[in-house]
Amino acid sequence: MDLNNVKPSLPILSSSRTLDLCQCTGYHLRRLERMLRLFVEQDLSYDFHKRNVIPVYDTYLCDVLLINDRNHVLRLHEDQLDCWYTCPECHYAGFWEDFKHHSKKPECDKYKKDTQVRRDIPPVVLEAKQERAKVVQH
Repeated sequence: MDLNNVKPSLPILSSSRTLDLCQCTGYHLRRLERMLRLFVEQDLSYDFHKRNVIPVYDTYLCDVLLINDRNHVLRLHEDQLDCWYTCPECHYAGFWEDFKHHSKKPECDKYKKDTQVRRDIPPVVLEAKQERAKVVQH
């Protein structure tokens, strides 16, 4: 893979997420400031890549989030940054320890299993495995 030709992508924004931080209150801006400091200082979980991260305001959650180019989301949780998960099938959302996702749909189970794998494997190892899988499929 030629890394010189890779172009960064922006996160996909849902209808409730905006880049317009003018909608934030002073409280949200102070929260965002704290998040950015933690982002620089905190050793993040393997589940979040620190590439192409942008701050957004989520009008549904009434909170600021950090989103990377893979659509992984960070949210402030007990004065730490933590990944915020949303099932693409049923749209259940929450922090991992609160992710009591009881859907009977096989797609939801697959999302939970894939996410657990992603949480347990360092990003460099996971990316290498995904690249190998692509080569094998072709």
